[in-house]
Amino acid sequence: MEKLPENRILMIDDDLKLCRLVKDYLAPFGFGVEAAHDGLSGLERIKNAEFGVVILDVMLPQMDGFEVLTHLTR
Repeated sequence: MEKLPENRILMIDDDLKLCRLVKDYLAPFGFGVEAAHDGLSGLERIKNAEFGVVILDVMLPQMDGFEVLTHLTR
């Protein structure tokens, strides 16, 4: 069963353990958490799918969180 956009969370963070922890914690509450581990791949995921929430780290490889936000607000 596919999650509704409001139940889908994209976490853009290079800390793999933290992403897994958030996913494991929120799954029992009905949230589907997907992860991207750098700014560029996170930006692509946002452009190609609908998410209710995006958790965005500031310090990321390739493109930092501020740059990701800049691209999203254009």
